[in-house]
Amino acid sequence: MMNIEKQSFGTTPEGKEVLKYTLSNNQGMEVDIISYGAIITAIRVPDSRNEPGDVVLGFDTLEEYLGDHPYFGAMVGRVCNRVGKSRFELEGRIFHITANEGANQLHGGKNGFDKQVWTTYSHKTPDQISLMLGYESADGEEGYPGSLLVEVEYSLNDKNELGISCRAKTDKPTHVNLTNHSYFNLNSCEGNILGHEMMIAAGSITELDGESIPTGKILLVDSTAYDFRLSTEIGERIDQVEPGYDINYVLDMKQRELT
Repeated sequence: MMNIEKQSFGTTPEGKEVLKYTLSNNQGMEVDIISYGAIITAIRVPDSRNEPGDVVLGFDTLEEYLGDHPYFGAMVGRVCNRVGKSRFELEGRIFHITANEGANQLHGGKNGFDKQVWTTYSHKTPDQISLMLGYESADGEEGYPGSLLVEVEYSLNDKNELGISCRAKTDKPTHVNLTNHSYFNLNSCEGNILGHEMMIAAGSITELDGESIPTGKILLVDSTAYDFRLSTEIGERIDQVEPGYDINYVLDMKQRELT
């Protein structure tokens, strides 16, 4: 039957316990999530031979997550991606936020949501199991205005569907743009992903400057290496893009299946 298990995953240098939850269904799929950063540490999915394989990159210990890493599996915020010059204007005011990538802010700053211990509670219905994680970001944290209450729900059902739902509530006008930063490799993280096929329902991308900040200009993907509107191997045209795919797609919202 569908189940959720809890165990200790270690303690932060500040003395906060980090919990690890394992969600499992009747098909043999399992998802590991820790309360530090609301991080997905593993997704084990049975293959065609019914052998489980972990399809996301991650670590085995809390100590590794406390060190430098490229946001493996984390919930990032308040604002994912980059904020140019670590400043923005909102309702006539200029806000200066913490810089952590040169002059810019990346993924919420030096102590973003990926570096916080979230509260947790689980929920189970006949159709799915869910883990809810919450974090309250104080007014002024990393330079952002307003208190922000964030809740992320990870849910697993017997169709082997992993759902991620995000909600946020604030007491002041602010910016919030959350994402999960998992890295997938469907070969059980063995070898590269150049042979993986990908489809993205997007006819446009954002133009970027030399620091990967959007210029505000929208570019069409027609006749470019960025066109994934039809399922295409990632490695088929990657040599045409330097240093590889690291771009923002503008999704065609009228299409139901976006990826």
